[in-house]
Order: sequence, then C-alpha cells, then structure tokens
Amino acid sequence: MARTTEVVLAGEHRLIRELSERIEPLPWGFASFDDSVPHVFHANAVHVTATEGVTAAELIATAEDLLAHFGHRWVVVPHEPLWRELTPGFEAAGWSWQTEVYMALAREPDRIAIPESVREIDFEELAASEDTFIAAEPWGHDAALRGQFTNRNRRTSEATQERIFAALDEGAPVAWAKLRVLGDVLQIEDVATLPHERRLGLGRGVVTAALQAARGAQQDVVFVVADDEDWPQELYAKLGFDPVGRVRVFERLISR
Repeated sequence: MARTTEVVLAGEHRLIRELSERIEPLPWGFASFDDSVPHVFHANAVHVTATEGVTAAELIATAEDLLAHFGHRWVVVPHEPLWRELTPGFEAAGWSWQTEVYMALAREPDRIAIPESVREIDFEELAASEDTFIAAEPWGHDAALRGQFTNRNRRTSEATQERIFAALDEGAPVAWAKLRVLGDVLQIEDVATLPHERRLGLGRGVVTAALQAARGAQQDVVFVVADDEDWPQELYAKLGFDPVGRVRVFERLISR
C-alpha cells in the first residue's frame, strides 16, 4: 500500500508543477505558486515530501515567509508519522488542520447503478453548474473568487485529459465526477451534487460511470480523495476503494 501512495503522490506533484507559474525547491519539499489564482489555496502552498527532519516551527516560518502576500497559509504533509509529530506544534501556533484519506480501487463495486440521465460532457458544459455549486459553499459568495477556481479547473482539465461524467436534468448538469490522468494513475475528483438533487443516487451514478471508463484505461491505479471525517468515503468503500494513506493539510487564514 505504501508503494501505491507514493505513485499517487508523484502523479499529484507532477500536476502541481505543471500548473504552477513557479516552484521554489526546499530542503524537505517544495512550494508552488499560481499568482493568477491567489484565492485557490492548494495552488499556492508548501508541500513536504520528506518523511523526517523538519519541525513545525520551520514549516510555519517558511509558510509565513513564502506565502506572505496571500490571504492564507497552507502546508501539506503526506507522511502520517511526520504529520502526527508536527500537529501539536501547529496547534500551539493557532493553526487548524484537515485530514484527507487517499483510497485506491481494490475490488469490484457492490453493484453497478448508472442512471439513464448520466452523460459524458466537456468542461464548458459543466462550468455554470460548478459555479452554482461553489456559490453554495460558505466561502463561495465572491464571484471573483469563483472565477479563479474556474480558471484553475479549466487548466487542470486540459492538463489531465479530463473526462467529465454528469447526471443531467433538463440538459443541465446536477451531479458530476471528473476522471483525470495523473501520469501513471487515474484520479476521480471533484465529485459533486447540487443540493436540491442529493440523496437520489446521482453521486454513486456519476462515480460509477467514471469507474467504468477507468477500467478501459492503461493505468493500474485508480484513486479518489475524501475528507477523513465525512461520509463519502463510505460510498467509495462500497464502490471498491480501500484506504491507502492519509494526508494532513495545516492551514491558517489571514485577515485582510
């Protein structure tokens, strides 16, 4: 399983480097910058690739320095023993954190259920619905901010040969899942359902459609990322995914 996590992270890091305007190497990782989208936290972040030899104080000081012109501080640590060691230091400094679980496809789904409304669409067909989805988030009220996410997502779509599977209602996407090529792996990402269409099985349907497409690809690893404390990982387990690693993201928001 450790090898699977390494391959997945390598694919993610390649994509980050490709999309970034600049990369700053660090003794224990790197920092990525995309100045065109300053409000997209994961695009402007410090990434730790080492498994030891760095302290919370050092990471905090680096983030404060390199991300000084942004409204956030964002540090990503994928090695679980290290992020457990670092967590008390970040907490003492007033940082918050969230944990993401990486899950790899390991077996057949419990059942195949793809609603008739599911179709493959392109990025521009999804853009308006995705904007509506982001606008419903607590942080998504600013149109300029949402435009930055659309910008980043459009470039990600182009860079990863993205395929989008969506459930349509009167021609408009109401649920979707994206299938991306990240080098040697495939990622199912940005799984979403508009609030008024939830609990109808559409999320399962679009992820299943993406999985069916993934089975015809050459990559051996298919993975998805879920919040370690939220229910979607239960759905992914039913669809055949098993946890292979957890990543912790430390963050601090700056008042402007």
